[in-house]
Amino acid sequence: MTIPGLNITARFSPFSVSALAMMLCMLIGGCSAGPGDMVGVAGQITFDGKPVEKGEIRFTVPGHATEASRIEMGKYEANVPKGKSDVEIFAYREVKSSEMAITGSEPINVNYIPAKYNKETTLTADLQAANKSLDFTLSP
Repeated sequence: MTIPGLNITARFSPFSVSALAMMLCMLIGGCSAGPGDMVGVAGQITFDGKPVEKGEIRFTVPGHATEASRIEMGKYEANVPKGKSDVEIFAYREVKSSEMAITGSEPINVNYIPAKYNKETTLTADLQAANKSLDFTLSP
């Protein structure tokens, strides 16, 4: 790469880029698990007796990147690292306001699940066996 106005030329080989990425990953310490360290999990999520129509579920195992999956019509499927995981669940509703008609802005999605199930989660799962069924029944 040549920078205009300077006589400096920088060259990056595929090896140097991948080596840099690997070193960065080791420094951060949160690289994804290998295929043998992953667990398939699926289930149903309900809130106040009804399936969560649209949302997201996140699994966080210490030392690994957070794995997230969409929730659609109460169902989800995810591949997550083996181990004890904190679980966060978000459910979204579209909100419209009178301002939107005036400004022409788009409706926004807001989370309606209490913080104890997401930002201040009390949910956990010990994921060891593949193809595990894991349902969550949440209340207000």
